[in-house]
Amino acid sequence: MKKSLLIFALSVLALLTLTVQPVSACVKFTKEVAGPTLISIYTYYEWTITIQIQAWGYDLTGVVVADKFPAEVAVKPSSVNPSIGSVTVEKYGKGKKGATWIMWNIGDMADDQEETLTFTVYTVASPSGRWVGFTTPGTYVINYGANVTYTIVELSWTETEGPVGIFTVIAS
Repeated sequence: MKKSLLIFALSVLALLTLTVQPVSACVKFTKEVAGPTLISIYTYYEWTITIQIQAWGYDLTGVVVADKFPAEVAVKPSSVNPSIGSVTVEKYGKGKKGATWIMWNIGDMADDQEETLTFTVYTVASPSGRWVGFTTPGTYVINYGANVTYTIVELSWTETEGPVGIFTVIAS
């Protein structure tokens, strides 16, 4: 078997943090990905995801954060730790076309209130158990981005932040 490496690259100064300032400026949203930045294919790895959200300038109601991950990773249920609200994890689709969604239902947030959700994602084994995680060279996104939905004075908004953590798999 050829030895292949999976390289984790980020587009902003090689940091593991992406901060999004939405146009409506009603929420501050930060997501951090902590874990290995260089991994091999067919190998188990874990990354810790930390999402912080802060109401900014307004009281918010019905706040929900929805975050999506590719089929090659899953959320470790015992690691899910919200500072407030409830969290559900749903797997949709099968194989490489599948995805895992994590839904954080925060509820209401007062102006300047900040909340945090921390959880771990890990590389998953194939249904047959023959391989773990990423199996071929290429470019992968560990996190497809999140949607934040909330209401301000009876107006409803959805903010979207982009992908976080782009992996490139190379054969050596």
